Amino acid sequence: MKNVIATGADCSNSQAPTLHLGTYRRAIMAVLAAECFTPAERLRANHAVHECACDQKLALWLKNVSRVRDEREAKLLADFAEGLAKGEALVKEAAQQPTPTAYATPAQCDEVFALASLSCFTKGEKTHTLNLLPTLTQAGAVKVIGSLYAAAWRRGKLALLPESGGSSFKPFTA
Repeated sequence: MKNVIATGADCSNSQAPTLHLGTYRRAIMAVLAAECFTPAERLRANHAVHECACDQKLALWLKNVSRVRDEREAKLLADFAEGLAKGEALVKEAAQQPTPTAYATPAQCDEVFALASLSCFTKGEKTHTLNLLPTLTQAGAVKVIGSLYAAAWRRGKLALLPESGGSSFKPFTA
């Protein structure tokens, strides 16, 4: 007996009843409704399915369309899982990166500038200190301000007087 499904021969001599044509057509179109098929594929399949009047061909169509859908969905899931793994790796890598540098605040820069401008510091000390300002971090600014206070105090040009707001130093005016 000739293999009708494999050769694609006409099914007009088939002994199978034609009552299931509508059932096969609906099942095939339901499978094709999956998002993994393009509208063009759906349109071509719809035309071919409704032109076919052979139960055996429609059964083969249903089997093949279901297989293609399963393969495409499996590939989509695998691609999604791979993308998810890459995303998690990027998040871990970003977490291991150092935090962005917190540069000195404008108030800290103003205080460094005011302290460095005191007459007790040499021109070289002032220049060195002011050259640090563009790259000074907040933690570094605290250290520089502390060093400037200590140096000005040791040199007798600073009287520490607590004030509300702003800088907490007053140069001697004697």
